[in-house]
Amino acid sequence: MKNARIIKTIGGFNKAKTLSVDFKKYLILNASEDRKVSIYNLKYDNFTVENKVKFLPYAAGISPNLKYYAIQYNEKNNIAIFDMNNKLIQTLKGHTMALNGLKFIKNNEIISFSPAEIIIWKLKENKSIYQV
Repeated sequence: MKNARIIKTIGGFNKAKTLSVDFKKYLILNASEDRKVSIYNLKYDNFTVENKVKFLPYAAGISPNLKYYAIQYNEKNNIAIFDMNNKLIQTLKGHTMALNGLKFIKNNEIISFSPAEIIIWKLKENKSIYQV
């Protein structure tokens, strides 16, 4: 702890302020004020996902199996789940205020929070979603 050192600096994520970041295994997700969501692969030293979204991605997270990522998707505070090819898989609706954060608890569970509420979501195999 006394001798902390930088082991890697990665640039090129965004042109504006970072709003959310997540790190799983060898993937780094960055969501920024310019509405750009980028995932950097440390294994291959490159960006593997770049997505320009419609709204400020105040919250973002990567699933533990590295197959999906989730972001606050629109001004209605919905959460969008994408696969790593930027295909929209599911939209979660329920928050009444802008998100402060979200995190995958498991591959099929997400916890998200705003100033007004905390919601735990369970993704079923048939891709339908319900609130717990």
